[in-house]
Amino acid sequence: MEEYLKYVIFAILGGLIAWIGQKIANRKRFLRYTVNTARLGFSTQDEHFGDIQVIWNDTPLSNVHFSRVEI
Repeated sequence: MEEYLKYVIFAILGGLIAWIGQKIANRKRFLRYTVNTARLGFSTQDEHFGDIQVIWNDTPLSNVHFSRVEI
């Protein structure tokens, strides 16, 4: 009798776990999004202005961009 009770309990728990997993899996949605990118600055060597550098955290960069993601 105890053996059958164990099987019934495990069957109910397995069904419950499968039901919860299916509920979580069905919540997935595909989202539309857009990405906007803008160039903020760049490093160059200019004859009139001289050496123009973009530095971030003491690291010289050649280009700096700003990106915005809209969901």
